[in-house]
Amino acid sequence: MLVIYGDGNKTTFAGELFNKFQHQFQAASFLDKVSEKSRGGADGLENLQKTLLYEMGVHEKVKLGSTLKGSFDIKQSLRNKRVFLVLDDVDSTEQLDALAGGGDWFCPGSRIVITTRDANFLSNQVLHGFKIERYCINEGEFDRMEALGSNQKQDKVVEEDMVGFVNIFNDVTKQLKENDSGVDVISIIGMGGLGKTTLAKKIYNNNEVKKLFPCCVWVTVSKDYKAKELLQSLLKGCGLSESIKGEDISADYQRSVVREFLETKKYLIVLDNIWEPEVWDEVECFFPDNNNGSAILITSRNDGVANYTGSKSYYPPLLDKDESWKLFCMKVFKSRECPSNLEHMGRLMVEKCGGLPLAIVTLAGVVAKKRRLPVEWTRIMRNVLWYVDKDDGRVTNVLKLSYDSLPQRLKSCFLFLGVYPEDYEIPVKRLKQLWIAEGLIQPPKIGISDGLEVEDIAEEYLNELVDRSLVMVVKRKSDGGVKSCWIHDLLLDLCISENRAEKGIEICTGKDIPSLDNVETCRLSLRGQYSNLLEQCDLSRVHSLMCFWDYCYFTETLWINVMSFSSARILDFGKPCFGLSPAAQNLGTHIHLRYLRVNQGACVEDHPDLICSLANLETLIVEDFSDRHFFKLPHGIWRLKKLRHLEGRLRMTSKTVPPNTSGEDCLPNLQTLQLVTLEKGLTMSSIAIGRFPKLRKFGLRWNFGSGCTEHELLQGLHHLKNLEELKLVDFHELPQAHEFPSNITKITINILSPTDWFGFNYRYSSLNTLGDLTRLHVLKVTTPVHYLEDSLRFAAGSFPNLEVLHVTMMRVREWILEEGAMPSLQHLIMDQCYLDELPEQLWSLNNLQNVRVVDPPRKLGESLLRVKPKDGCKVILEGQDTGYYDDYVVEEEEEEEEEENR
Repeated sequence: MLVIYGDGNKTTFAGELFNKFQHQFQAASFLDKVSEKSRGGADGLENLQKTLLYEMGVHEKVKLGSTLKGSFDIKQSLRNKRVFLVLDDVDSTEQLDALAGGGDWFCPGSRIVITTRDANFLSNQVLHGFKIERYCINEGEFDRMEALGSNQKQDKVVEEDMVGFVNIFNDVTKQLKENDSGVDVISIIGMGGLGKTTLAKKIYNNNEVKKLFPCCVWVTVSKDYKAKELLQSLLKGCGLSESIKGEDISADYQRSVVREFLETKKYLIVLDNIWEPEVWDEVECFFPDNNNGSAILITSRNDGVANYTGSKSYYPPLLDKDESWKLFCMKVFKSRECPSNLEHMGRLMVEKCGGLPLAIVTLAGVVAKKRRLPVEWTRIMRNVLWYVDKDDGRVTNVLKLSYDSLPQRLKSCFLFLGVYPEDYEIPVKRLKQLWIAEGLIQPPKIGISDGLEVEDIAEEYLNELVDRSLVMVVKRKSDGGVKSCWIHDLLLDLCISENRAEKGIEICTGKDIPSLDNVETCRLSLRGQYSNLLEQCDLSRVHSLMCFWDYCYFTETLWINVMSFSSARILDFGKPCFGLSPAAQNLGTHIHLRYLRVNQGACVEDHPDLICSLANLETLIVEDFSDRHFFKLPHGIWRLKKLRHLEGRLRMTSKTVPPNTSGEDCLPNLQTLQLVTLEKGLTMSSIAIGRFPKLRKFGLRWNFGSGCTEHELLQGLHHLKNLEELKLVDFHELPQAHEFPSNITKITINILSPTDWFGFNYRYSSLNTLGDLTRLHVLKVTTPVHYLEDSLRFAAGSFPNLEVLHVTMMRVREWILEEGAMPSLQHLIMDQCYLDELPEQLWSLNNLQNVRVVDPPRKLGESLLRVKPKDGCKVILEGQDTGYYDDYVVEEEEEEEEEENR
């Protein structure tokens, strides 16, 4: 509660506070002349209570009967709302008791402001649940504040127009104020329509910023910029264009004039809408580093620009649902509220804009011209994207600029994303395999590859699309790579329309199946309820089949006659609803098929050799969602010489690898093989030597009935010379470091089976054998066991290049980190681990960036609160058990273990 007193203009000051901050609360009310209006006794206070309830959004007809009943209704109606209440000219506690009787009347975070003529009012009193602060305004003081009115109005405009971006606005202006040395380069990066230019303009036009920089110049670069025009814009912005008129003045001289002019100035230059990093090479020479706090502010859709300039980067996010609704209401209703009968429909409309400010503002412009009737809003809600773009195509044109700027190699990859449903989280590993299967990724030229594979090129292409703000990152892997991504609904529409416009491959969703006969070739994106239409059309036109299901629509497997898809390069049958029809007896005719993802149905299980006739197959994924069956690899699997990725619950038997087989039994291009269980009698020595010369990623599960020890089973692992990532499941012991391939960079150890079934307990000390792997960067260990070990000790010099350590459900009494161990560690994740404290030596590691602890036990949590990490290191607590740390800010970071085992 803020009490304002004194001889100054208290009411006007309180009104300014109310106007500025009311929209930040769920409900607000300004009651003026409280003292005068309550002089009628109980009736006067009851009327004030009715007004308060109405202004706070309680619009039911209120029959109070007494101030006591009114107080009860206020508390009941508003106790779950954050409110802002101004009570003007209060002179008695009776008035406060009736209108704001206690802190428990309103939700935490509420604010009460009262003005009073009595300087001693509430000076020595304590009100239940209120922290009271007092502020004195003397005569003429507020007049001086009003002299700064332009700043106040500007701040109000900033708050209104910068919905969702206020924090970035504040951070950038703070950075500009604090820099007093070299030239500060700042970038605002994001997709088209996000509001980067608007945000930059608010910063550029801010009065405080203008005072900091005597010289401010705005230059719009644009996609098709010309160096001469950019130079002319700089000359004009600096006021120099008149002084150097003349046809014979060279560009070099003009550059020197600009540089000399800026040499003595503290300047702010805005370079709006830079498309490519190379632009910086042409303009950097204009800007002298005069060591006085000058700054250059860049906006771009391309993160490569920020990286190239070495700037501090800010990434405005898409607006969340509440921010989107707030922006929409500001544009449609100005200072008024949305009618309650339209709010639900309005929110549904706004959600379809996907948080993109340009789309929301455009939609608001359409809605503002319509009558405030449910029938009108319903019509718009059903076709939001059409209404947004129906006239000038402004939104699509803004987004299409990003597409048009792509090189052709990226355009094809971007257009492929049209097969995915709206709001679909795209697994990047699968996406790269699909791009390769479609022939969108060309292999490197012979002689310049240097070990580069098409998967590496596909990852580079994806990163370029991310940098250009056409694809959004959802999750990242522990090594920083993109694990899953997402495409905005408006960009998804652009994908589909551009596919159609270029008369290439048509994107067909399920409802389009009956029209397949009218297209030459198509990518079919199938969603559940339309699958019964498949038998009604010519499926030989299908170039790619992708199936997406929220859940399985069928109680039994729907058998698909794969022979119908004679031209397909991709067959992804998705969830377990589809299986290969027993009629699929001659798959060898499918010479185009590169990618097959199939459920392990009877046909696959009983006739596995059918798949082995697909000579051009590159990716094979055999899934069993029942988690009960293994796919026994037939001997014919070695015929698939082009196979690059083989995944599923796989079992190798003596039939797969007969003894004394010839060198023909190899897969020369295989990159991924997981998750494999070896039948009794097989070891790594019998399957690794010479069979997988390019294998990069391997997953192996220990067979408890293998008849050999874990050490014996893993002997020969070192023959996989190119192996980079290894997953070991249910291995309780590990071999010596020399048994591991020398190039290995990531190891994942999962103990999935309950150890007490087999009489084993996992010994964390076995991890020490990995400490000698000099190229190991990422180690993940998940051990859901009940055994409590005394200690875990990492010796000095161990894990010299380990950057990420992710441990789940570790149970040790003490973890000891000797000096010199894990010197390169950057990220430590401890998930549901049971120990009292982290090792003291951990906090002395120079490269440590963050320590994330999920669901810590109480002792561990309390010890972390006492830790003082080095500058630049974050300690992050997550989970329900952290709730009792009242003063601790709990931060969240996306980091999930990839689910490849069931």
